[in-house]
Parts: sequence; C-alpha cells; structure tokens
Amino acid sequence: MSPRICELTNASRIEGDFYLTGYHRVKVAADTVQAPDSLSLHLLHIVASHHGQIEHGAAREPMTREAIVVHYADELSAQLMQANRAITECVDPSARWISRVRGLKRDVFIGRPFEDPETR
Repeated sequence: MSPRICELTNASRIEGDFYLTGYHRVKVAADTVQAPDSLSLHLLHIVASHHGQIEHGAAREPMTREAIVVHYADELSAQLMQANRAITECVDPSARWISRVRGLKRDVFIGRPFEDPETR
C-alpha cells in the first residue's frame, strides 16, 4: 500500500474520503462565492472524478471535458513527480538511466535529451 499524504479516519476509510471531505470542501467553496447550483455540481464532479477510474479511487469516471482535463493533469503531475523522485534519489552520478521505475513501469532517462551520448 502506498503512503498517503494525510491519514484517513475510520469513517473515511469505510465511506470513502471524498464523500466526507471533498464534498464538504467543494460545497463550502461554492457557497462562499455564491456559485450557481449547476457550477457547484460540475465542480463536485471534477473533484470526484479526478482519479479517472473507480479502481483508482475515483467516485465516478470523468464525464465532462473539464473533468477529463483535470484527471489527465493530475495523472501527468503524479508521473512527473515519480520520475523526479527517481532521478533525485539516484546515487550514481554517472548514470544515464534509471532501470524500471516501479510506479511508471518503465526506465527513466536521466541525461539531457539532445546531449551527445559520446561526450558524457
């Protein structure tokens, strides 16, 4: 199981952390700016679906253009963070590749893409 940024309560583990925290936060924010109900519902859908798939933790799959964009932006951010972490934690200063970054399921190139491999 991967480490979480924040700990879940027993209730949030049983009922789902989104419903207990995400819904409330979206509702409070929408009410604060007096957003129309249709916008509040759309924002709620975006937050609920940002993981993309039910098996990845989404309450729903993205069903609007904006929700799809947010999902892929979140996915891209997570992949870049994993690549950056792997590069940062690499202990071999002469390495050009990191073999099989587990979360990405691929090797990661450390060198500069347009660098002449013969000069390094």
